[in-house]
Amino acid sequence: MTTYFTGKTDSTSQRAFMYETIFQLCKEHYFLGVGIGVTPKFVFTALYGTSNIPDSMQRTMSAHNLWLSNLSDVGLIGFFPFVLLVIWFIVHAMKLYVQNKQLLAAIPICILIAFVAISFGSSSVFEMRIVWLGLGLALTIISLAEQKRNLQIT
Repeated sequence: MTTYFTGKTDSTSQRAFMYETIFQLCKEHYFLGVGIGVTPKFVFTALYGTSNIPDSMQRTMSAHNLWLSNLSDVGLIGFFPFVLLVIWFIVHAMKLYVQNKQLLAAIPICILIAFVAISFGSSSVFEMRIVWLGLGLALTIISLAEQKRNLQIT
């Protein structure tokens, strides 16, 4: 029982070290990135001194920040469309809420806030599968509301 509570490392300083490593990686490979899914290899190497995963460990250490991970994986060229998608989502979610001011209209905004909050603690695009489903639901709500509004106008 004692080792369960006392055998832990300082995760905050480890996370800060990972962020510094990834930020440096982003500066070195800012245009095209290092490749999709390659950032965890660099993080694992920075933390453990090797990119070879021991048999006892079943996965590498990931970035724990979707934004930094995406930027280092795909560079500015790949990150720009992702940012455009988020901006589009913000604009349309806010427009939907301002026009309707109903509970259903607030759902896309809530999902976007959750997405941003979760993405700072999440490791990668693949580990956010459920959150992507939520974003799909929010985009569906926005699309259906815009179609309904367009039908009422015509």
